[in-house]
Amino acid sequence: MNKKLLVFLFFLTSLFVQGQNEYGLLIRSTMNSKTPGTMTTRYTIEGRKTEVLVFSTRNIQPLISQEMVQYDFFYTKDINELYFLALEQKTNGQVNCSKEYTIPYNPAVSTQENFGGCVGNSVAWTIHLKQPSSNNLCADDVVTLTNGWDWQYQYDATGWKPMPSQFQGKRSITFSLKDIGGYDGKSQIFFQAGYKTQFTNTVFYSIIGCSPELEEKKPTAIAVECSNTPTGSATLKFKTGLKAGNKLLLNLFHANPVAPDTGFITSIYASENEVSNKTYTWKGIAAGTYKIKYQAQSTSDSGEKVGLSAIVTDPFTIDEKTPLTFWATAIPPECSGNRGFIEIHAAGGTTPYYYILDNQTEVINGQTVPKKNEFSGTHQIPITLDGGHTVKIVDKFNCEEQ
Repeated sequence: MNKKLLVFLFFLTSLFVQGQNEYGLLIRSTMNSKTPGTMTTRYTIEGRKTEVLVFSTRNIQPLISQEMVQYDFFYTKDINELYFLALEQKTNGQVNCSKEYTIPYNPAVSTQENFGGCVGNSVAWTIHLKQPSSNNLCADDVVTLTNGWDWQYQYDATGWKPMPSQFQGKRSITFSLKDIGGYDGKSQIFFQAGYKTQFTNTVFYSIIGCSPELEEKKPTAIAVECSNTPTGSATLKFKTGLKAGNKLLLNLFHANPVAPDTGFITSIYASENEVSNKTYTWKGIAAGTYKIKYQAQSTSDSGEKVGLSAIVTDPFTIDEKTPLTFWATAIPPECSGNRGFIEIHAAGGTTPYYYILDNQTEVINGQTVPKKNEFSGTHQIPITLDGGHTVKIVDKFNCEEQ
């Protein structure tokens, strides 16, 4: 005659009243079929801390002719160790097998604990999602969530929904927003993991536009205009323009930082209008070797650091300029009434060179500006008036001697 299978689950009600949902414990137990002559089998996983106990206990009468699998879920408040017991007793009172042991349990550290005994085995999984530090998410980005089992999500505050069936009953899932759908016009997505209707903590991602790909991985670099000044530039060329309602967040990094996390320099934004003809030029960069990391994001997003989905350029170098230098020598007139000269010579900087004598000015297009006189090589400025005179030398970009 077949006997009934009796499964007993005991827990303290106060555990659920007082418990927190940050961490959960899902136990998957497999009971072996019974050996002939078995009277009872006891199989227990017990979580302990002071007087608070969580039991997953099975007292099984004969006859079990096939393997049995069972899941038990608990929140982990006040559990700091797990006790395992496997015991099988024959009809004559003889203990056929027995195994028990206790292990420390810290849900913030442990993700999986394994238990094995003569009548079955169990695996205890911690259910807890870790909030990523970089949580900007584009529809094309691939996301991996771990330490779950059953999964649910919600956009903004629209209500929780189960993830598609292919992601349920798995410790780790990998997907993109395209696998879920419904992300257009949404700003955030939230995820939870648990078992059936019981879930633990929530993590979230900010939804951003997918960044335009680079047409050329290496930006076009223009050297600085003046030595030791942030007057260089880098031009990025994209395959597509920005989507409406998006902006570019660009981060500048040293290509070879001396120590980890020291490469970041600064961030800037580029509007849809500034990314004209699928190009953008970042101006005001000093000489050096850099990388640019960028991503598209909503115009309402004020974040200044790019996430894991950022696109990275190849290293590029903005060249330094040789400093502008010059010398000037007064040449007195040979005879009374003759002209004297100031002989000047310039080097470095960017040609052509100009001199401004005695701060003279002229009017161009209705504006008064310094009167610049072009020269090259060595040049003699004629002087017809007695007294002191000043000469200022500038190059093509109005750079002066430092």
